Amino acid sequence: MFNILRRHTIAYAYLLGLIGVLCFAATLPLTAIALADFSPTFITTIRAVIAAAANLGPIIPPSNAMIVYALMAGSSVSVGALFIAGLIPGLILTLGFMAIASYISWRRGYVLSGDPVSFPNVWYHFKRAGLIISMPIVVVGGIVGGVFTATEGAAIAVLYASVIGFGVTRKITVADLPRVLFRSAVTASMVGALIAFAATITFVFTIDMVPLRLSQWIQTLTQDPMVFLVLVMLLLVLVGMVLESNAAYIMLVPIFAPIAVTYGLDPLWFGFLFMFNLVIGMMTPPVGVLFFVMSGVTGERIERIISESWGYVGFQFAVLVLCVLFPSLVTWLPRQMGF
Repeated sequence: MFNILRRHTIAYAYLLGLIGVLCFAATLPLTAIALADFSPTFITTIRAVIAAAANLGPIIPPSNAMIVYALMAGSSVSVGALFIAGLIPGLILTLGFMAIASYISWRRGYVLSGDPVSFPNVWYHFKRAGLIISMPIVVVGGIVGGVFTATEGAAIAVLYASVIGFGVTRKITVADLPRVLFRSAVTASMVGALIAFAATITFVFTIDMVPLRLSQWIQTLTQDPMVFLVLVMLLLVLVGMVLESNAAYIMLVPIFAPIAVTYGLDPLWFGFLFMFNLVIGMMTPPVGVLFFVMSGVTGERIERIISESWGYVGFQFAVLVLCVLFPSLVTWLPRQMGF
């Protein structure tokens, strides 16, 4: 049962990523899976899987992390291109997480049980979830196809979700609107405040020519674009350990994105690597935000969750290295679609 539970958890997180759920929020519904009456060790390993699977959300479009990066990077990269760039790495991560879960299950001797996977069963649930799953197709397809902007896509997603919630599933009522609007306003204001405060810092950096001076200083160290890229990746690994990702985007993207262009690096490739590195930071101690969320929601000791998560963290870094060595994993699909 553990094997099935793990793989279904990862698949569910993949779908949450497609629907555009934040990695923090993705942990909350998944946590309910781990509340059944299992042994403590069993539950801890499941919670580690949930933390890892929740990290798929920022990689798979539509992604809030990609939107924030594109906003801070300016015109050098588009939101639609970043969305498409995350599909192949996201699929590799999903399949890899499933393989790791299966290996751990096999090594620990967990017995397969539960309902067998069959096409009629899958088709039945797919039809039930079809309207919800189609939302990312509408949103991402419209943005990529140039039908509407990312901001307009957000409004369309809200309208789509409202129609489904009120008219189809009937899970939302008029009485729920004040609470939903309040929570949405709080979330939006938090991001807006971060961007507003960071805009002031960016303005000061621009006046003092910090990006230009930093670029000139780095170029005195190396003229090789790949050496520059490796240095930035190593820096971001350290930053991800101690700084929340949104703050890192807002503070560092306006500095490093222009420098990457001066080195001749593909802005799309660099942007995805930059974002992916900080996403991994969500699972790297001492400030592994996802671990703290899981610990806070479930009451599990954070060090126990971390001890079960190293395989998933290592695999994410392995995929990051693959994306550095083989840029086509990131850029091929967006280029095929005209970006």
